Amino acid sequence: MLLLAVFAGIWAIPSDVAAQEATPPAEKPVLTIPAPDPIRRNNLRRNASVERVKTVDIEQWAKDKGHNGTAVHIATVAPDGTLLDLKLSRSSNSPAIDAAAKARAEQLRYTAARNYKGEAVQGTIAVYLGYARYDEDSPGGGFDDYTCGDMLREYKWFSENSAGYRKVFWPKNAFILLPSMAKFVGGGTKTFEERETMREDRRKEWKKLTKRCAKSPKRLFLDEVDDREFYLTVAEGF
Repeated sequence: MLLLAVFAGIWAIPSDVAAQEATPPAEKPVLTIPAPDPIRRNNLRRNASVERVKTVDIEQWAKDKGHNGTAVHIATVAPDGTLLDLKLSRSSNSPAIDAAAKARAEQLRYTAARNYKGEAVQGTIAVYLGYARYDEDSPGGGFDDYTCGDMLREYKWFSENSAGYRKVFWPKNAFILLPSMAKFVGGGTKTFEERETMREDRRKEWKKLTKRCAKSPKRLFLDEVDDREFYLTVAEGF
């Protein structure tokens, strides 16, 4: 009993503290934050838009050197659809492509942005324009007559001018991904390690392909590719 009394004395709560704890805290006002309205975000219902054009033509000297890539410009569009400003946002690393893309973007038709009331307002749009000899949308481009020499020329220029830019050379990328894509389309699955092994094997095959192309530059590039039709589906789908 003595021990219980001692512990009771030690842990006893002073009356003034007990009174404070017994008094419920004043209720804080509840702030109601409305869910973001996608229509009114940035006060726009619809951003500016531009006519659908993906590629440009470039000077012959640039084609002969293998220039390929895409330039991105940010266009500022007035409420009446007039182009107010055009700034290079991401270079293709080719002065010829950047210049051709800028000149073409200045000629495109733009549509003004709309606010949530439906009124025309000033807005912006990213304009992507590029060139590649293998791209069927580029003037004179496409895989039908794309030779080994064309590929080596573009691949060499790309490797020298796009290192560290997180860009890919689509003919090579499609070649490396081909078995993985075929497996995916067929409903098969592989582990991450298996996919990496497969891709490493394909990188080795790509090196062999480039060596064969170097010996026969006039040979069609597609003649060096396995599963030609599926390769075209993958490569032109990028």
